[in-house]
Order: sequence, then structure tokens, then C-alpha cells
Amino acid sequence: MLSSEILFKDWLDDALLLIKDDLKGFYFGLYETSEGPTMYLVGSNNVDKNNDWIFEQQFVAKERFSQFEKKSWQEVLVLSKKLISDYMISSPSSPLNKAKVIYVGFDDGDLIRVK
Repeated sequence: MLSSEILFKDWLDDALLLIKDDLKGFYFGLYETSEGPTMYLVGSNNVDKNNDWIFEQQFVAKERFSQFEKKSWQEVLVLSKKLISDYMISSPSSPLNKAKVIYVGFDDGDLIRVK
């Protein structure tokens, strides 16, 4: 079985290929399903004046990532931040590195600023 890291990188590579313009912000949203945590990705050209929050989605990834091992929501949140940060390091020309703000978090709870 492939590791979460490899599966995440493959999912994100595919998702980011569809981006046509530089986006200022990204949000990796998390939510619980009966099969475990699932992640989606949205991007925007509109962030607030402090580059703090994302408004109006210009991009929504078609596929969702749901290859997390069974873990607590806190562990999934920390792992998600690590996966995103590691991806940015390993893919320096990624649209994520051009963005001003990146968040990851559960739709009904805690958010962590990645960038």
C-alpha cells in the first residue's frame, strides 16, 4: 500500500495542474465522513487586506483526498499541515509557493495557517 505522503503528493500534483492563474490564497478543508477524514482544496484571487483570509473561490479541485489512516481529528490536522509544508518544500515551483496565504482546517473547527 502506498503511504499517505505519496498519495497526497499525487493528488495535489493532479489538482494543481488545473490552475490557470496565480492564486493569492488556498484553503485545504477537512471534514469527517463515515469512511474517515476527507480533504478538499479551494483557491482564490481575493484575500483580505492583511492576506489573512480567502474570499470567493476561483478554483475548486475536482477530486478529494481521503487516504488518511484512522487517526484523531487533531492528528489529521497536524499531519495535513505537514503534508502541505513538505509538498511546498519538494515542489518549489508549485502555485502554493506563489500564494500569500494557505490555511488547513476542519470546516466545523480549528484552522492552522500554513503560510
